[in-house]
Amino acid sequence: MAGSSDDFSFLGDPFWNFYAAVTRKNPAGQPAKGWHPGERLARDVSLKLFTDWYAPGGRVSAGVLKPQSPADFIIVSDDPLRVEESKILHIKVHV
Repeated sequence: MAGSSDDFSFLGDPFWNFYAAVTRKNPAGQPAKGWHPGERLARDVSLKLFTDWYAPGGRVSAGVLKPQSPADFIIVSDDPLRVEESKILHIKVHV
């Protein structure tokens, strides 16, 4: 299964969908207990859903590192699986 969202207002933020799936909150931290909090996903499950390799069919070019090819990894400022919930939206992608 692949993760997705109908919220097109955060297209430039790769961690918005991850944050929303994990917390069930908007970027302002509302609602305080989360929208339907019973539908929260574990961080590892959310990461798998929103990672391209996990999508049905996968990428056939996986493992290739060359200009204009999709990368198989990114380098981020914090560990999305361990950073405080309130800091998820502040994670920066370095590469």
